Amino acid sequence: MILTRPYHLVVRFANITNKYLLYRCSSSTDRCETISAALKQFYLKVHPDLFSQYPKEKDVNEKSLQLVSAYLSGLQRKEYMASISVTFFTKSSSKSSPPAQISLISHRITLNSNDLLASVNSILTALNLPIVNRPKEQKQVDRHEIQFNIIEIEKFYDFTKIPKISIKTWLTNNVEAARIIAKRHQELLNDINDKVNSIKERFKLKSIEYSDEWSVPQFSTCLRTLIMYADKWHNKLLTLQGKRLIFGDKSCLLQDGSLELSANDPPIYWDHVICCELLESNKYMEKIASYENNLSQYFHGIKIGQDPDSEYLCRAHTYLYHLIQLSAHLNLNCHHEAHRKISWTNFYLFINPYSSEASLTNSGFFQINAFDATMDILDFMIANRKQAEETRILYEKDVEKERNLLEIIKEQFNLTDILINRRLKKSDINQCCQRLLNERQHFLNILTKCRLKIDKNYNLAQNGTISIPWDWSFSPNETLSIYMLRFLGRVVVVTGAGNGLGKEYALAFGERGASVVVNDLGGNPSGDGSHSARPADEVVKLIQSRGGKAVADYHSVEDGKAVIDTAIKNFGRIDILVNNAGILRDKSFMNMTEQDWDLVHRIHLRAAYLLTYAAWSYMRQQKYGRVIFTTSTSGLYGNFGQANYSAAKMGLVGLSNTLALEGAKYNITCHTIAPTAYSRLTQDLLPPDAEENLKPAFVMPLVLYLCHESCTDTGSLFEVAGGWIGKVRLEKSSGAMVRRPNTPMTVEDVRDNWKDIISFATPLHHLTQTEQVTHLLDTIRKLNNNDDDKVITQTFSYTANQIILYALSVGCSLRQPNSLRFLYENHEEFSALPTFAVIPAQSLSMNLISSGKLGIDIDLLRALHGEQYVELFEPLPTSGTVILKGKLVDVLDKGSGAIIIFDVEMYNEKEKLIALNQFVIFSVGSGGFGGKKTSENQRKSLPAPQRKSDQICRETTNIDQAALYRLNGDSNPLHIDPSFASAAGFPRPILHGLCSFGYAARHVLHTYANNNPALFKAIKVRFSKPVEPGQTIETHMWREGNRIFFESKVPESNQTILTGGYVDLHDVVLNTNTPGTAQESSTSSSEVELKAKTAFDEINKRAKSQPDLVKKVGAIIVFDITKDGNFQRSWTIDGKKGTIYEGKPLEGTTAQVTITVDDNDFVDLASGKANAPALFAKGKLKVKGNVMLAQKLSTLFKDQAKL
Repeated sequence: MILTRPYHLVVRFANITNKYLLYRCSSSTDRCETISAALKQFYLKVHPDLFSQYPKEKDVNEKSLQLVSAYLSGLQRKEYMASISVTFFTKSSSKSSPPAQISLISHRITLNSNDLLASVNSILTALNLPIVNRPKEQKQVDRHEIQFNIIEIEKFYDFTKIPKISIKTWLTNNVEAARIIAKRHQELLNDINDKVNSIKERFKLKSIEYSDEWSVPQFSTCLRTLIMYADKWHNKLLTLQGKRLIFGDKSCLLQDGSLELSANDPPIYWDHVICCELLESNKYMEKIASYENNLSQYFHGIKIGQDPDSEYLCRAHTYLYHLIQLSAHLNLNCHHEAHRKISWTNFYLFINPYSSEASLTNSGFFQINAFDATMDILDFMIANRKQAEETRILYEKDVEKERNLLEIIKEQFNLTDILINRRLKKSDINQCCQRLLNERQHFLNILTKCRLKIDKNYNLAQNGTISIPWDWSFSPNETLSIYMLRFLGRVVVVTGAGNGLGKEYALAFGERGASVVVNDLGGNPSGDGSHSARPADEVVKLIQSRGGKAVADYHSVEDGKAVIDTAIKNFGRIDILVNNAGILRDKSFMNMTEQDWDLVHRIHLRAAYLLTYAAWSYMRQQKYGRVIFTTSTSGLYGNFGQANYSAAKMGLVGLSNTLALEGAKYNITCHTIAPTAYSRLTQDLLPPDAEENLKPAFVMPLVLYLCHESCTDTGSLFEVAGGWIGKVRLEKSSGAMVRRPNTPMTVEDVRDNWKDIISFATPLHHLTQTEQVTHLLDTIRKLNNNDDDKVITQTFSYTANQIILYALSVGCSLRQPNSLRFLYENHEEFSALPTFAVIPAQSLSMNLISSGKLGIDIDLLRALHGEQYVELFEPLPTSGTVILKGKLVDVLDKGSGAIIIFDVEMYNEKEKLIALNQFVIFSVGSGGFGGKKTSENQRKSLPAPQRKSDQICRETTNIDQAALYRLNGDSNPLHIDPSFASAAGFPRPILHGLCSFGYAARHVLHTYANNNPALFKAIKVRFSKPVEPGQTIETHMWREGNRIFFESKVPESNQTILTGGYVDLHDVVLNTNTPGTAQESSTSSSEVELKAKTAFDEINKRAKSQPDLVKKVGAIIVFDITKDGNFQRSWTIDGKKGTIYEGKPLEGTTAQVTITVDDNDFVDLASGKANAPALFAKGKLKVKGNVMLAQKLSTLFKDQAKL
């Protein structure tokens, strides 16, 4: 018969039975029609009417169509469908076969997606029928029964109207199911891994593999069967040593000597394969190797192997047969003799019995078939020789790129694993990976902890692997509101679920995949009368009839633990709790009894506490939970005759708000709803016509959304009724500060400000108590810091002597170039160091703290100087009087303490601003007051660049440095009195932080401004560790434009004392005395030459030629070299890595021994003129750490002494 439109054929099928008409879609008509049209080509392949001469296959297709029909129909009703696996038969006839010779092909289809388009796509793909299809040639079902008008068919099968599935749509609808499937099988997978490792170790296998299409239980069953018969097959399976064991579609010996076993075959067939084919495997492999060797010689060195992009391996005997035929074919064609002289080294040949013609694979392999007599193999290979080589090179580059991209994606997307379909081109895979990275902000949270596969189509495998096509489409602006929010794997407890709102919640949760505990005592609205199990049982039956999971619970909500135990006993967890149960005892306040009050509070407030308390520990442990409390507008606004009810309902709001804060760190959200709906409790209060407009179904969507994992909001209160939803919040007036500084507050002050107190012209609302307390503190602080009182002003006079004293106290010396300008008042360029600005400012800062005008109390014994900022607007005068103005900038709450920030501005006698100081003080133990954490007014410290420093400046402080610096005005006994320092926890007095600050500033000024203070603009630093007088300050500097980053360290303790520092300069003028890479300076004007350096250079030179020499030391030993009692430099001998280098041990390593020795004594020690015990006895050699390890240096120095 000839049909002009294939639609007629489908109609004929429909006339027989209508059970295959799957789609009656209530949404877009166009979408419905295009989906139906796409499936028509599927019907034309599998419909039972076409298999009347094949009864068995017809019956299989009949049953499979019924299952597919039910599955797709369920998806249209937005139901959650369990996965199904079906088999379909289709007809196929080869071009070379006679018309009557038709073969049947079976197709296995697994449907486990709850996405409609994805399921249709899976069906079509399984039968090689793409969803977008314009056939290039005539479509046929059976050429002897039906012929199609090709023009009409091309027109009819234009499926471009079907929207391409978006990756975000697919992932949003299926990734949750993927996680649940994977989690469900995790314990089984762990058991499988143990079995796999046991089998691999026992039989020395290379690997055990199985298809993603297999279910985890199916693979586990195969492993158990193998273990059961392992003793029987032991000797035979040992022949697989170094080979693979594959669980696949067939049971046979493969071409590479591996063994494939099919789950569909019984153990008796496995026994046949193992005992027969595997027993002959050595003979097969020897013959295969022999013929491959002959072919390799024939093609002059070509490598014969498996194409890396082909996962399919054929049977060993099939492969051997093709090798024999190919060899015979080539030997018969003697005219190829001339070609045999060509070298094919580094070329690859892939023998594929299923290829139709010679071709070049994506990886650069020549793919040939032994049975195409018309194929001129050598001519083809020669013609494509250059292309094969280029393809191979590109392929290897793509492989490396693919490996790197997959690792990056796995790390950035936090995937459990990432897989690829080896049949895809490497370039396509890399393109897919790059697109994922480019759009990663849209998928990062979606794909967390998933097993992702890059494939040809969307799919959700039975082991939880979620697949995406390499050419996925995506629109960043797409809306996902049309897709169902599901609760697969979630367990929900709904109280009062026998009727009204609770019943609506329970049914909706059940329809969307959740397991539901339907709690209802079965009493009347007032809580009196007999109890009945009927309401809960009816709801459970209704959920189960719709394919859901549910159990009934008849406990009173006052027995909260028993209700939650029902969920744990039946489903093993609790994810969502909806506190919905309630009763009414409405009476006016004077007529209300204590029983009326207590009963309502017990059911509404106390029961909600008991239920939530019982569920809370489970939710905390699993780090997931959703809790809903049900309040009422009576609680929010009050209602006559409901004093008991409104008080209890408002109590739930407070409970929810607090639990939202406590649960946030455990991913537990809490919300409160105030619903208005027609139910048993409200039917006597609402007019009859309200039933239609105030259905419980109009409240349900809000509750389900708040309980879904995609909703991360928490601590909210909502009113909901009749489809209207609004968020409710507490609000207050801006109020009025009725108190005045230094004036008693009176009743009359309240009366006089009453209008402002109650005005909501500019309302305020706070989301947390912290915000409320912060606002209150700010209001009080504004009162205390009004314009008249907030600034402290004082003057400070100084002379040139104080300028010079400060310079000496921060290390200035006549031995240093260009330092005379800071030490001699008659110098033509006599100047103050820029950091002298801290001296006047520090005197005012102490007055500011002690005055009490900050509005806070600070214990000076618990106050630490945290950070310092100085900015100059012009060079400091060398003498005169300056005006200082200090004010509090901010107070920050850091939990363990408070940070107090205040500014001190410095003006000259003409009241022109010349400098700004910002002090940051950390007050230990003053935190926890609910204040803000950061301040926009704080000058931030900045981290140093992540590279080796550009310049280094070292300088040793004097033992009397602190005694000298305290003469500037900071007389804290911590810096000079040993007993006071000891009481503060220090072994000896420490140097002032601002003194080390001055040293670092000098180092930067010397290196990058040639000691010209006019180039200085600003400095910022953070104090991290103390310095002891006499220790060395080593400043590391990095230049970035006119900003110099710096850090300062103490080499003796290897501690960083100043961090986050930078100096801003108006211009950079490099010191001409500074070397190009790093400046090493001490108290002298030039670098001290050390003899130890020459000795270490010689030792290092010899160590490089004898790497094991240093490793014999076996320990990390540091030499601190001194000169005239002052520390100069350190060298490290790392006996573990076999290296010697200048400086302290690298990060991550710790010195085991530290030896301090003078430069001359070290040279004598290294050359053998002196011995260590003698130097130690005289006090010239100091050892810290394990003394015995130092003896291992003898080998190193013994050879050195010979030089």
